[in-house]
Amino acid sequence: MWEFFEPKNNQWYRWDLNGASAFLKKTNRIWQVIFNQIAFQNLQDTFGGPYPVEFPEGKDKAISFIMGEGEKAALRPYLSSVPYLVTVQDDIKIMPDAETHFDVLLPPLLRFEITPHEEPLAEQMPFILSRTWFGDSMSGTPCHSLPSPLLPRCDENILAEENANVQSLIHCKLLVRNTSKTVLDLKQAAIFTEMLNIYEKDAHLITDEVVLDSLNGGNLQMSIRHGQKKGCKKLSDSLCGGKSEVLVRRGVNFLKKMTSI
Repeated sequence: MWEFFEPKNNQWYRWDLNGASAFLKKTNRIWQVIFNQIAFQNLQDTFGGPYPVEFPEGKDKAISFIMGEGEKAALRPYLSSVPYLVTVQDDIKIMPDAETHFDVLLPPLLRFEITPHEEPLAEQMPFILSRTWFGDSMSGTPCHSLPSPLLPRCDENILAEENANVQSLIHCKLLVRNTSKTVLDLKQAAIFTEMLNIYEKDAHLITDEVVLDSLNGGNLQMSIRHGQKKGCKKLSDSLCGGKSEVLVRRGVNFLKKMTSI
């Protein structure tokens, strides 16, 4: 699915992306690309590619024409540099010294890449997301707003069944720990992606575990558990490769306040 392959000349190829789709055609040194986006709420089970097709569905969509050397191409997943904002479905209170786990599905930014290593042919997020503002109006951060609410994970070893077939999304484990002396009312959480790698395991995309620690004084400490990913193939590296931890002070009351734009 995400591997480089050598396309035949003048042949269209299609990738099925859980309802969204992408198309690629090579004619000598000219590459043609089409992305068909869908709303995040309209996810389907279809996944796979590249498949040779006679013509791309939705051919009325804009076609990008790119000149580029190279004989091979791949559709590759990346995390957006814009943070993802997630909300909880019901009020969740985390007592001092307690913790809770979540599964988060992060829509990827997809890039058509060719060899040898050059700039991407084209890139697009296949799922349409709304933007929102996280934090106060002075020091907040624009984010992608994820419509799927956070639900506490009851079984730490099994991914929720309804998410099992969404292979185009990046599965992220989120651990929230209350290391302060007061009760934490969890309503939103922002996931910053600079330190996250992407891996493939059992035909699913996964990333490193994100750990959010609520500290005294209103600050939140974000750390990443990279660890050893047995049976995983790394597909992309983090933007801040060497860092393992960062103090996040973006916005006021990081987990508690979100001002919409």
